[in-house]
Amino acid sequence: MVKINDSFFTSPKGARIVKGLGSGASSSPGGIIQGRITDEIIERVYGDSASFMKVYESFQSDYIKALSTDLDTARASGVDLDSLKRGTKIDLGILKREAREQLSSRYRNEVLRLPTLFAEAGVPNVSLPSSNLYRELFRYQIEAGYDHSAAVLLNRTLLNVDPDKIGMNAFSFGSSNLIGVRQLKQTSTKSLKDLFEGKRVFTFDIETTGIFRGAQARSMAISEMSPTGDIRLLDETVSFASKQLTGINVGSATGATRSLTEMLFEGRKVTQYGQGGDEFLDEAAKFVRRLTEADVVAGHNVMFDITTLFQTIRNMPAFQNHKAAQEALSMFDAKWTANEDFVVDTLEYARTYLNKKIMDKIDTTLPQDAQIRQFRDMLFSDDFMSRIHLGGSTATASMEAIAANTNLLQLVEQAGESGDETARNLIKMLSGESGDETAKNVTRILYKRNPHRRH
Repeated sequence: MVKINDSFFTSPKGARIVKGLGSGASSSPGGIIQGRITDEIIERVYGDSASFMKVYESFQSDYIKALSTDLDTARASGVDLDSLKRGTKIDLGILKREAREQLSSRYRNEVLRLPTLFAEAGVPNVSLPSSNLYRELFRYQIEAGYDHSAAVLLNRTLLNVDPDKIGMNAFSFGSSNLIGVRQLKQTSTKSLKDLFEGKRVFTFDIETTGIFRGAQARSMAISEMSPTGDIRLLDETVSFASKQLTGINVGSATGATRSLTEMLFEGRKVTQYGQGGDEFLDEAAKFVRRLTEADVVAGHNVMFDITTLFQTIRNMPAFQNHKAAQEALSMFDAKWTANEDFVVDTLEYARTYLNKKIMDKIDTTLPQDAQIRQFRDMLFSDDFMSRIHLGGSTATASMEAIAANTNLLQLVEQAGESGDETARNLIKMLSGESGDETAKNVTRILYKRNPHRRH
């Protein structure tokens, strides 16, 4: 059962939580923010963006130190620590309890600055759909400009509220996928145009065996956008017969059974596991080396993709003696170290873009509670959520949602008609003129979902 509770903070339990925060947070009726998180509130709570980034850099630096001194080896089993030390993300869940709690407290008080935020703005005002029977889920409406790193951070922050606790103890947040400094700084200071213009850009994507900790990359592909706007799929596409899938059998309409790997990769070349994963490492090394030929490696949630791919590579038993794979990862790391904009993750750009679009559409003449409902309705509407996957909707900022439920394809078509070569090349791929059957099938799905957006 999914629930929404707009009146939570005016209920007896919610009011008790607000009262426990002190007089600052309860200065607004019910402790509910009476407006949005504006630039003025951001400045009062977090100062300027550069100063806030120094605080975040200090927090991440101490986290990286804790990976060496306070690691919970059981929780960290199979995790790619090298990627975490490089700053792809922050996962407090793999630390020992004392260090985990200490850094969580710092994140709450020094990074998010919840006590000061509640005093300046009240408690978060948007109740989000949740199936958790024991917690309420909230977020803020962000009106502030996304050139401030704290605004980018708040836009991705969800707060769980425990009705049975009082004051600050009632509020918690996910701590296993906190944004890294590089991505936060990049999103708040540079546009995608700044990062891509005149560059040879490789877009990179993988598919995994699942979303559990230790899941492996099972397929990966690269496409290239040249400085002149030409787009093409590269040959370095790898499909891997992961043991995490090979042991699972599925049935067919005829009653026969086959492995899940055989079903997923039917008709395609599949790289086998080999001895200790050596055959996979042979192909993965070539794939990573090819990535290093780009000026920029970009992708949607690409930090996850890089971490998962490198984790899969490093966890292969044969990796310790596989010089080609070791050298390929070292080459990638060296290029990223020399140029922090070598990798660009578009996920936060999508989040901020979509949030701004929603905020622009809100009718500000409506009462505040009606504006909140309008914000939530648009955030979870078919215009912003994709329902093209079995098992439920994809995330608001997912590429499936953006492509299937916005006028993105129409805009691409219009740009192509206006003479934009990049758009023309993309249209050629999507129409199947390039001969790529995958692109052709994706287009068929998207236009079936959006019949009014004809090619």
